[in-house]
Amino acid sequence: MEGWIVATIIVIAGALAAVLACDLEVKIRVRRERQNDHIELHFRWLYGLVRRSIELSELRLKGREGLAVKEKQLNERTLSVVDEKQIKIDRDMMMKGYEKYMALLRHILGLSRWLKETLGKVRCYELIWDTQIGAGDAVETATLTGLAWSLKGSMVGYVSKHIRLRILPKLDITPLYNEQMFATRLSSILKLRTGYALLAAILLLVRLLRARGRGKASKRALIGQAAIHIFILLMTRTFII
Repeated sequence: MEGWIVATIIVIAGALAAVLACDLEVKIRVRRERQNDHIELHFRWLYGLVRRSIELSELRLKGREGLAVKEKQLNERTLSVVDEKQIKIDRDMMMKGYEKYMALLRHILGLSRWLKETLGKVRCYELIWDTQIGAGDAVETATLTGLAWSLKGSMVGYVSKHIRLRILPKLDITPLYNEQMFATRLSSILKLRTGYALLAAILLLVRLLRARGRGKASKRALIGQAAIHIFILLMTRTFII
């Protein structure tokens, strides 16, 4: 009898260790060609047993109305559409999100440090960024190409300070001197251990409860919505099938 209990404990402990050691993987695909934009997020967790894809297409800027985005969520295992909706991002929505984030910074001690430490556990196994630029004029195209190289170098340098690059980034810019053209493609693979993601979520929850207990936090809805935005940054969304 005791042998069965010990065996059960060992099996449960082994399964728990396997879950905590597995990676939460996110593949990011961004593509812009002329006026067409397309963003894909492919989530993979629990050794491929849990898969989810999010596609953002038809990104259209409608003047003062803001940015209209068509979002589609797919279950990669069944290739079925889980959810499909239209999202409108306007100035008011962006300002509200910014105000919520700043409220968290004011009321939760060490939030920036928590975010930096969490991002420091993220590993990057692919970073490919190709761009085609053409201004219709050789001089202008050469100037834009130089600016693009400077921008890419600065952005990759900033990213490398916050996450762990396991590979060398592959950057390329192709100047097109005889036509007006702008196209860019970004491909990246990010991974985060489940154990780190769970620990980060627990630490964030503890900070939220402390802030709430001290009476310095804002309304409950404000904290909840802002916390959701931060969880999206950590890509914990894939835990929900």
